[in-house]
Amino acid sequence: MGTKFDMGADTLTVLNRQTQGQSENLGTVVKNLARASEPVEASFQGPGRAAFDLFQQNADAIAYEINRALNSILGGSVGMDQSVQQGVQVQADQTRGIDGAQDYSKFTG
Repeated sequence: MGTKFDMGADTLTVLNRQTQGQSENLGTVVKNLARASEPVEASFQGPGRAAFDLFQQNADAIAYEINRALNSILGGSVGMDQSVQQGVQVQADQTRGIDGAQDYSKFTG
């Protein structure tokens, strides 16, 4: 059985709005995780400690890259949304144009 994909004209608009807020929060979450994990720092040894230290050292850069990547994705999604909105408008305009040219005077439906 095939999968049906049905997207309303405002789906990307809503998704973009939600993504914008969440993308800003994700970088903050990474920074908060780094700060919150400091109390357990002494419990790590060996390779685990090296990975922990690396994360702590790079938390700001990781947060920045996550935010940058999500903003790039959001930019692409905004472009898709604009295309969908333009397509909907063109379709509506063309339909009105075709409908206006029809002669319904003989319709007895």
